[in-house]
Amino acid sequence: MLFAPASLCYNTPVHFLRGYNAVLPKEAGSAQKLMKKNVLFAAAAVVWSFTAVFPAMAFPQNAAMAPSAAQSAIAVEITTGNGTGNSLQKENGWQAAALKVTDETGVIAAEDGSGQVKVRGNSTAAGEKKPYNIKFSEKTDLFGFGKAKTYCLLANCFDPTLMRNTLALGLAQKMGLPCTTEYHVAEVTMDGVYKGCYLLTEKVEAGKDRVDVDAGKGEFLIECERERVEDGVTYVTAGGEFRFSLTEPEVPTAEQLSAIQAVLDEALAAAKSNDTAEIKKNFDMDSFAKFYLLNEYFKGLDFAYSSTNFFYKDGKLYAGPIWDYDLSSGNVSEELYPGYYGGGTGISYANAGCAHCWFKYLLKNHEFCRRVQDAFGEYQSDMRNVFEAGGRIDTEVVSFREAFRKNYAPVSEGGAGWDAGKRYSELQRAPEKTMEENVSVMKEWFKNRLGWLTAVIENGKLADEADKCLWVH
Repeated sequence: MLFAPASLCYNTPVHFLRGYNAVLPKEAGSAQKLMKKNVLFAAAAVVWSFTAVFPAMAFPQNAAMAPSAAQSAIAVEITTGNGTGNSLQKENGWQAAALKVTDETGVIAAEDGSGQVKVRGNSTAAGEKKPYNIKFSEKTDLFGFGKAKTYCLLANCFDPTLMRNTLALGLAQKMGLPCTTEYHVAEVTMDGVYKGCYLLTEKVEAGKDRVDVDAGKGEFLIECERERVEDGVTYVTAGGEFRFSLTEPEVPTAEQLSAIQAVLDEALAAAKSNDTAEIKKNFDMDSFAKFYLLNEYFKGLDFAYSSTNFFYKDGKLYAGPIWDYDLSSGNVSEELYPGYYGGGTGISYANAGCAHCWFKYLLKNHEFCRRVQDAFGEYQSDMRNVFEAGGRIDTEVVSFREAFRKNYAPVSEGGAGWDAGKRYSELQRAPEKTMEENVSVMKEWFKNRLGWLTAVIENGKLADEADKCLWVH
């Protein structure tokens, strides 16, 4: 997890981040220090061109922040004990597997002949391109993420740009949201079959090198879970309104559950009271303001429905870590979610989308809205950098063009054979035919979304728009 006060999370050193703050591995020696903010890469005169193998993949012009050469993805090789990895389903659970992870240069970062693999996720688990969790037999530090056994491999099956999760995580890191998940673009092979471009991430879980909460001290990690019911999961409802699943403690005692319930009830009462002193007592307002701003910018489908995390530490609730943005930033079905599109206007980039859960009440508080406005003033340029020429999207395209190309290249040409123009889920927007076209649509969406947010926030209309929030998952 990157960047959080020492009392909240263990500040794990991380691989270099393209255009964002970064911390170099402490194992690398004392000569490598904290990198300067807003790392600038050497300017590259990159011309729009097409490759013979993947004509849809173009490169941005004037990519001032792009590296001068493509950065390779890391590689993850999984070999199941029974050779059935390519037919795994979520219900199969953990399967024995040998794991091998290599860095961009081909150097082995970790190897474990006694690991495990399983299909992860909820709606994404049903996708054709399966997401996975991998588990090492012992705690392993991959790329300076910090030691843990379990890591996630996100397939981004429903996102034809393959970038929405990385864009959200990168912006969260820039904003200093506590315990933001570390990640690396990865190419995955399962039982000798190339599966395509994935995102290797930390798992959102409690731990010294993850979300550093101590259940023995009454601290906890929760996730919004409006409807889903799963065996072995404990659920708690704040004031009868907001339902959460418990991530930590996973199996609470009756005493712990009672204490957690009391914390959540008191927090909800404080939010509803509109008493700034009470809100400050129960909530870390800065993390909640930044968390809200980022999520309102991305306008994710699952916000406050699922995959929305909070943790309780040192007597306060904190917002984060962020998670799950493949169905965000306009990549949402208009047929299934007309409210996302303004209740019939057909426009998805306008309208408040995240005035739910705690924010339903916090946005009525003047001090909270002021902090959102302050955060917007501080990070507006970073939000613009997501879509501007030479910004985050262009940099990702250049940095990982080969991994992106292979994801959509035919199997006969060494690719994974996925189709950027195929609608892999009814939840997603009907995609354009090529990755290039889908990237262009996403860039335009972010541009329009930022324009809408700018008008709303700078004119002091945030609370008014929150009251008109139409979209509910």
